[in-house]
Amino acid sequence: MASQYPAALSLTRTVLRALIVVNPVTGAMILILLVASAFLAGAVFDSLGAAGDAAVVFGMRLVLVVGVVAVPLNHVILQRLLAIVACAGDGEPFLAENAPRLRADLDGTV
Repeated sequence: MASQYPAALSLTRTVLRALIVVNPVTGAMILILLVASAFLAGAVFDSLGAAGDAAVVFGMRLVLVVGVVAVPLNHVILQRLLAIVACAGDGEPFLAENAPRLRADLDGTV
């Protein structure tokens, strides 16, 4: 089955590896923005157009915290997806060892 779509598997593997690299970089940028919003609140929220509204500022900080917390969860999911794609590349996508990976990924996203 894997021989039918070698380009798709190769592309998927490349995209997953790129996302594994981009994920912590994005998380670091979100963390920097969160820290900057604590120390330079006026400048940060003025540039984002949310200065003066405490509820909007709180909501934006909450979204930043969720973004930082999501980085390790995304990393685990991306690693498991890469392992599943590797099994598919070996010609056996429906291995029993992939079932717990998929179940954990589904549980992690809910």
